Amino acid sequence: MKVKNIYALIMLAAMAFSCEKDEEQVVMTDGTAPELSASGQSFVLTEETGADEALTLSWTAASFGFDGAEAYEVQVSSSQDFEEVTLATVEGDLSETFTINELNAFALRFELPAGNMGKLYLRVEAALSSAIKVYSNSVEIEVTPYQSESPYPVIYMVGDAVENAWDATMATAMFRDSDDSFTYTFTGNFNEGSLKFIGTLGAWAPQWGWASETTLAFRETDADADPGTLWVPAGYNTVTMNVQKNTYSIVSYDASSATNYASNGLSGDFNGWGETAMSSSALNPHIWTLDYTFDDFTKVKFRPNGEWWGTDGAPEAMYEHASGSGADIYVEAGTYTIRFNDLTGRYIFIKK
Repeated sequence: MKVKNIYALIMLAAMAFSCEKDEEQVVMTDGTAPELSASGQSFVLTEETGADEALTLSWTAASFGFDGAEAYEVQVSSSQDFEEVTLATVEGDLSETFTINELNAFALRFELPAGNMGKLYLRVEAALSSAIKVYSNSVEIEVTPYQSESPYPVIYMVGDAVENAWDATMATAMFRDSDDSFTYTFTGNFNEGSLKFIGTLGAWAPQWGWASETTLAFRETDADADPGTLWVPAGYNTVTMNVQKNTYSIVSYDASSATNYASNGLSGDFNGWGETAMSSSALNPHIWTLDYTFDDFTKVKFRPNGEWWGTDGAPEAMYEHASGSGADIYVEAGTYTIRFNDLTGRYIFIKK
């Protein structure tokens, strides 16, 4: 009996000690949100001053009832309810500064029109985990962005100088310059004849035509005047145009020593790294085309004469330059028209 009584006393003491320890534990609260403030409210953005600092956000520390390792991130949206957001990594402690280029990227991400004032909304998220987070008040800023990237994913050529002539629904796609998104180029074989540029397949506006020996006239809408036509000599040429400067050039290209590839295809995860054939035409045997639907994300390479050509640039870029030493190209699921030029190595994935 004495043994049992001693055992009972020990258990009671342990329970009392446990209760005392529980009373000393920290109790987490729902969290006190940061208070956010901005250094400015209205910004007219210019490309020339893109590297300059524009906006500084500052906020107070969040509190969850104890000293935790909360992480902060800035959320940017074009709507007050933050239904769709883009995130900005916070490098400082309780503040973050954005350059003009960064604000411009946010504006274009939400398709705010270049040259016109639009609104962005910013707030700070403080999080202990994916399930434990609080949000600051939001701040509203006005931004007038500049066009840092061409709004035209593809520019097409129409006219007697190209295949399918004046059929705008079958116009010839140019290759976008990976170093300057406003510049489009095409190196290939041309018929002698007239040429114009259009920005939308099957539509006659926007359209670019002849203004002088080096400049283009721009037709923005169908109601605007129809511009003149360029003239292209027969044979291999490099045609280049710039939609920002409205300029163009037509330069003869020597293709006499170019390799004539008998076949080309596309290999990747989507076909088990087999080869899906691409096709070329009698007029342009160096331009290869494939229409394909990828059900899932895939990595791909081109296969001229069984060689392996990959990207020389960013793997996710949909217009770049390829070579035999290039890396895999990353392609998201979707339906594409794929164009590859074995003379220049340029390629473009046109999402439909």
